[in-house]
Amino acid sequence: MSLSKHLQTSGLLSVIRGMPPQQLEERVIALGDAWYREHPEERDTIARNLEAFGLDASASTIDGIERHTILHYFEKFLPLTDDIASYAAFLEEHVDGAEGISLLEASLAARRGVCIATAHFGAVEFIVPFLALHKLPMNVVIRFTTEQLSVGAHEQAIAMEKSGRFSLINLIEIGRPKTVAAMQMAAALRRGEIAFSVFDEKTPYSKPADLFGTKVWGGAGLDRMIDFANTQTDLYAAFMLREEGKRYRLELRRIGETGGGRIDAIYRTLQEAVTRNLTQWYFLHEEIPFVEEGIRL
Repeated sequence: MSLSKHLQTSGLLSVIRGMPPQQLEERVIALGDAWYREHPEERDTIARNLEAFGLDASASTIDGIERHTILHYFEKFLPLTDDIASYAAFLEEHVDGAEGISLLEASLAARRGVCIATAHFGAVEFIVPFLALHKLPMNVVIRFTTEQLSVGAHEQAIAMEKSGRFSLINLIEIGRPKTVAAMQMAAALRRGEIAFSVFDEKTPYSKPADLFGTKVWGGAGLDRMIDFANTQTDLYAAFMLREEGKRYRLELRRIGETGGGRIDAIYRTLQEAVTRNLTQWYFLHEEIPFVEEGIRL
């Protein structure tokens, strides 16, 4: 069982309602630490991935990656505590992102679609609600590992919008019947809205991309989707960084390249972010989609 499924089936989600952020964080960390102790082989996966990229695979680095991976789930579960006012206040108090909001508002004011590409890095779970808090029109491609989390997320998105504090977050759920993610994302761009998706998962439309001198399957077809939309679109790479003192900072990078060059440019921004914050790259605890001949062994 993965860490994700362990946390979702541990009983935590049944008692999460009304739980203060500090208590939730402590509970998730305790469950996550216990899971890693019971699955020491997970350190081997992280070390193997680090070594394949030629990165520091020391014990302290692996410890940091494990802790940031656990924090990712605290951030994923926080909106499910069902205290929408407190969640909005948490984001307002802890997240710095005024510059990014201004960039996105300018793109939308110019009647351009916006594609935001992000990775399994940092506090990614806060990006969408933070943008929705500023009433930006959000369409999010997402995949859930359990039906319970899927149902909870859809209900929460509706409740957040009804509270008046957030814009409606339209969830485009991969694998759902009658859901064609690429077409729904393209439609969002044509409406002059934001389409948000990860770019580092392997899909049938991924292409080789360079990352730390090796090749990974990347892009998830976002370049093809943008071309298919056939509308004026601004592409941004987005990262939410964890900083000292429970602070978070949204970094938005405008991608000026066109065609297939977009994917290479996005991966350059990921490499820069990882270089500065290696332990926040929680994708290292999973099986990286390497292009076989590109693995550095």
